[in-house]
Amino acid sequence: MQNLISQTKLGDFTDNGYKYNLNPDGYKEYYFDQNGNLTKDLNRHLSVSYSLEHDLPEGIISAGLTSSSMIENYYTPLAKKTGKRVYTDRINLVLDQRYLGNLILENNQPRRILHPSGTVELDNGLGSIPVYHYHLTDHLGNVRAVIKPGSNNEAILVQSNDYYPFGMVHSTAPATNLYLYNGKEAQKEMTGRWYDYGARFYDAQLGRFSTVDPHAEKYLEHTPYNYVFNNPINGIDPDGKDGKLVKDGNNLTVQVTLNYSQESLERYNSSVGEYTQEQLENDFNNYYVAANGEYEIDGQSYNVSFEISFNVVENDNDMPSADSQDGSTNLEFNANKNGAGSHKLNTISLNKSPRGMAGAEDTGGSLSHEIIHALGVTDTKENTSGKLSSWSVNRSLQPSEVSTMLTPGVKYANDNEISKGTILITHSRPNTGRQNPKLLQK
Repeated sequence: MQNLISQTKLGDFTDNGYKYNLNPDGYKEYYFDQNGNLTKDLNRHLSVSYSLEHDLPEGIISAGLTSSSMIENYYTPLAKKTGKRVYTDRINLVLDQRYLGNLILENNQPRRILHPSGTVELDNGLGSIPVYHYHLTDHLGNVRAVIKPGSNNEAILVQSNDYYPFGMVHSTAPATNLYLYNGKEAQKEMTGRWYDYGARFYDAQLGRFSTVDPHAEKYLEHTPYNYVFNNPINGIDPDGKDGKLVKDGNNLTVQVTLNYSQESLERYNSSVGEYTQEQLENDFNNYYVAANGEYEIDGQSYNVSFEISFNVVENDNDMPSADSQDGSTNLEFNANKNGAGSHKLNTISLNKSPRGMAGAEDTGGSLSHEIIHALGVTDTKENTSGKLSSWSVNRSLQPSEVSTMLTPGVKYANDNEISKGTILITHSRPNTGRQNPKLLQK
């Protein structure tokens, strides 16, 4: 069922949009709007409306045989989900859930805190005390078991899960935790359940997304609703978009996305000096464009190009969360701290320092140096080598550094016979060692 919807023809066009019939009798249809968004799934009695700004599900009606529920989703201008409301019979509000960073509120009460290893279940108004829940995951981040400490610190099984390959739950007992396949939150109120992947919602029952790939033009040979090139055993798709390393034969494109706020840059400049957004982006872009060229990686010759993009928000509070699983990095400016810069947990800090920015007198600068760390290259002790990973002022990106950052991703692609796809290269440096490359999409 993965390729029922093609890139060029979604089905028959009607006054209500596009539709696709699963059988010749005309029953059990899927309807789409002209943007390619699923608006009706008559198999599961679903009706969906979308926000005009993001093409994300804004209203979902799930009609069962005896009752129906309605979900209203809320987003920031940058398409980050901030909460949802759930109604029974479309009018009775039963859940008002809000996302405040890692804190989740339910009906205005703190309900849980998300942490890298699971959740902290908080007081729900009934006098209970916070309880740590730990998620045991497999190689794809699927939550296979949830445990909590007992009175004698023994492990108590809270939930166990088994999945079909594309993520539909085979069995779960009991169904308390909703962070399941790939660690994504399942929408329990929906018939058949969708998973919230951030950029898109995923239907594990069909093995495809409900909306078109935001970067579908890069993968014209595949359906824009496709999930991980139909290879869910080896692949994940953290947010429904691209990752870090695009491999197309011997052509490699390194994608670096930096998030920062205009407010933080202005705060930095008020103390350190004037450095405009345009200067910052031009210097950094020019540095990496100069590094485009042919490199030997894992014993083969590749044409490598760097694509640097900046996601600039107005205020600090609008910053997305930096997450190694989606290949994004946050940039912070700290004019109150001495030193050049630092990289930790996918956040780059530029501190109060004359080398805190990338300028003509210091090609690359601290920002480029920290980006190299974000891509998995460690500091060297060759202080006068001119390498970007050294402390030398005269910095340039060396072939050995390009090879170091890209070898794990290229090797992963070659070992898994991936000739064309998007791969998460080594991206962070946790205490237990670097993450392994993963196929992000297609």
